[in-house]
Order: sequence, then C-alpha cells, then structure tokens
Amino acid sequence: MIEIVAKVKSPIQAIEVFQLNAIDLLYLDIQMPTINGNQLLKTLPYQPITIFTTAYSEYAVEAFELGAIDYLVKPFFV
Repeated sequence: MIEIVAKVKSPIQAIEVFQLNAIDLLYLDIQMPTINGNQLLKTLPYQPITIFTTAYSEYAVEAFELGAIDYLVKPFFV
C-alpha cells in the first residue's frame, strides 16, 4: 500500500516532513527555491528510495552518485 505523506513545494517544508515522518519513497525535482534537489538529498537524516523527475539532465550523474534509483527527464510520457 502506498500512502502519500506530503506534497511540498519548498526544500524547507520537505526537511520538516522528514523530521516528523518515516519516508520510504521520494519523488524529487532538481530546481527548487534556495537549494537544488541533490543538495536537499544530502541534508536528509537518511536516504529514502529516490526518483528524480526534472527537466535538467546535467544533474543526473550526481543524483545517481547520491543513490537515486531513477532520473526521469521531462517531458516524459507514461
């Protein structure tokens, strides 16, 4: 079963969610206010399964080095 714990638009909100919840799966964008997705991932107390969904392919190598399991470049079609 999948339970959506939160949908946030800022890295600060995401950090707060991680402080209050055990998150297993994270969909993450690169471009966000103040810090990018890779920087956010580095600040988390533990690393959930992470899938990036972004329009910026140039950050993919670093994302995989941080343990991301996938990196979807927009636009993508399902």
